[in-house]
Amino acid sequence: MAKYILKRVLWLIVIVLAVSVVIFSLMFIIDGDPARSILSVNASQEDIDALRDKLGLNDPYWVQLVRFLKQTFLEFDIGTSYRTRKPVLTEIFERIGYTLTIASVSTFVATVLGIYLGVVAATNQYSWKDNTAIFLSLFCVSMPEFWFALMLVSIFALQLGWLPPLGIDSWKSYILPCISCLVGGTANIARQTRSSMLGEIRQDYITTAKAKGQTKEKIITRHALKNSLIPVITVIGSLFGTQLGGSVVVEQIFSIPGVGSYMMTAIGFRDYPAVRGGVLVIAICFSAVILLIDIVYVLVDPRFSERYNNQ
Repeated sequence: MAKYILKRVLWLIVIVLAVSVVIFSLMFIIDGDPARSILSVNASQEDIDALRDKLGLNDPYWVQLVRFLKQTFLEFDIGTSYRTRKPVLTEIFERIGYTLTIASVSTFVATVLGIYLGVVAATNQYSWKDNTAIFLSLFCVSMPEFWFALMLVSIFALQLGWLPPLGIDSWKSYILPCISCLVGGTANIARQTRSSMLGEIRQDYITTAKAKGQTKEKIITRHALKNSLIPVITVIGSLFGTQLGGSVVVEQIFSIPGVGSYMMTAIGFRDYPAVRGGVLVIAICFSAVILLIDIVYVLVDPRFSERYNNQ
């Protein structure tokens, strides 16, 4: 078990390094001049060239890349924002709480609702409950997230006045953003749970459990659901990572000062350190979630435990 976790941690480090190189390379080749964005539009070319030299933007690609990797992974300094003149890591830590809260709450609620709907649909196959669950899942998956968020603001904030439309002032401010994020995830989890459950309830051990006189609830919860959780856990982990990176649109619509909106502003300003830092932090969080999922695999399924304990 410990050896398996160590392997996954080493892979996590490799993935984070690869993401760092990719995001640096993309920011290096895109159009735009950060020095021109920092200075006024009336700045002279001499001032722009001087600022580029000061920021190290005129150095060759490999020199900038090595400097970035050394600064990030050896000195643990992502850099200073061109726009705010503040350390990027400090600004991200001030904002990541909003993003993590929305991602965590929406993923948790989506997991509970999705598993429940999936179990109900699987145990009532071809009934009106199953058909309703399938229809709602397809509808929610097909619905654009930004459109749904705008509809929520229009109905519950502007027309009914029940919830605040913008900003984060209290716990009520998280309701609409979380609902906007969880709809699609609930549908995906419900579909995966239904599919996995249908495969398990036809297995011989379920027939044996029924023959022994076990109740339907016990068979579903202790046998079928537990054994069908592996693919569902994968979907849940992917959903959380998607929420971290995909909260950009929701944060923009609801004016939430999270990492997503911070990165969007940084992209428009050509604030390379802020963009690289935001992507790197999200990649680390996502990789940590994937590592946690791999550990949960071993805890949920004894076959995984036996396989990796023997390594």
